[in-house]
Amino acid sequence: VRMKEYIEAKAAAGEPFALVEHLVVYQDGGIGYMECSGKPMFDQDGKVVGYRGVDRDITIRKTEEAERRSLEIKALAHSKLATLGEVATGVAHEINQPLTYISTMIQSLQEDLQLNDFDAQSALVRLGESIRQVDRITEIVSHLRTFGRNYDTTFNSVDLRQVLDNTLLLIGDRMRNMKINVQTDFEVGLPKIKGNSSQLEQVLTNMFQNSIYALDHRTQLGGAEIKIKAVLEVGGDAVRIEFSDNGTGIAPAHLEKIFEPFFSTKEVGHGTGLGLPIVYGIVQDHGGSINCQSEWNEGTTMTIVLPVGKET
Repeated sequence: VRMKEYIEAKAAAGEPFALVEHLVVYQDGGIGYMECSGKPMFDQDGKVVGYRGVDRDITIRKTEEAERRSLEIKALAHSKLATLGEVATGVAHEINQPLTYISTMIQSLQEDLQLNDFDAQSALVRLGESIRQVDRITEIVSHLRTFGRNYDTTFNSVDLRQVLDNTLLLIGDRMRNMKINVQTDFEVGLPKIKGNSSQLEQVLTNMFQNSIYALDHRTQLGGAEIKIKAVLEVGGDAVRIEFSDNGTGIAPAHLEKIFEPFFSTKEVGHGTGLGLPIVYGIVQDHGGSINCQSEWNEGTTMTIVLPVGKET
């Protein structure tokens, strides 16, 4: 119906149409796809009397696109599971800390009651802090469930600062324990982008995971740093995110291969080789671009450019 209305509208305006895709159902019940283009034909009075055009069967192409997309979704799910496994240690510590505090407070209150040395005001303070710690656990678990949910393709208005905060909620404590200094510099009034927050969190999580691995040697020596900078591009139509670390860097021979599926410089068991290819795919799906600059034994900078979401 939409195609018919579109062509009728073009005919009424006397305009050509090009590369219009539509679904067709064959007599045997099979389904295919056609791509059509046409130019109007006019009579002596300039009235549209018909169209001359071409129909092209694109069923094979559409089938291949659907299969490729299915494989991409499966690869993303596999990568997300691998990332969740790496994040698990940090999340366990994030939860264990408040649990330890709550346990200590409950034991303290129990001892006070047993010794008849109960101070109601002190108990209220300790209970209040315990409730705050419970809320923190709830927030962490809730976000972990969101991060691990099935692949979602819905695009909405996304605040990049919130995406970063959500990512740090899961792995921030791990980096603090490793003495990695995380610095953020977000331009004031940075506009939102149109995207998928869950996918963008996976982008940042993969970035952090790669930097953590590259900084392993520096965590022993001190001075390990990760810097995230976000600014509005000249012209105001895109946001540029620079993600830098002062880790081991990437060897020149490997630099052009980092976005290839299953290529990894990590030791066996420490990477799937899918992280950066998935990151690349997500950025592409958001209409953006990503590039990498790295110096061996100096560090790496990943630059992502994402278009700003237009108000409608």
